[in-house]
Amino acid sequence: MTTGQLRERIRLYKVLTPDGPHQIFNPSFENVEFFCAVWAKREDKIQAARWNQMETLNILDKRQFIIRHRKNLPANLAVEFAEKLYKVLAVQDLDNKRQWTMLLAGTVSEDADWDED
Repeated sequence: MTTGQLRERIRLYKVLTPDGPHQIFNPSFENVEFFCAVWAKREDKIQAARWNQMETLNILDKRQFIIRHRKNLPANLAVEFAEKLYKVLAVQDLDNKRQWTMLLAGTVSEDADWDED
C-alpha cells in the first residue's frame, strides 16, 4: 500500500447521540459532527470473512475504505462518500504497524428487527 493509491477524498464525522436504533446504523447529516477530511482508497471487493459477524444486521450497502492510520478516531464514526453517509461498523489495522487503517462501513436495511421495547 502506498499513499499514491489514496485517490478518493472522504469526510469523517463523529456520530452524535442517536435517536433510536435506526439512527445508530443510519445516521443523518443532522445527527453527525464533521471530524476531518482524508484521502482514502475505496475497495469495492469486500472480503466475506470481514463482514460475517455483521451479516445479521441486514447490511444493504457495504463500503470499505483504507486510510492512513489516525490515533484520534472517534468511537462512533461515519463516512461521507458520494454525498451519502455510511456508519463505520469496524475499524481494522491492516498491517499491525499502525500505518494503514481499514474502515468497514455500510447502511442497514429499513426492515431490520429493531428491539425498541
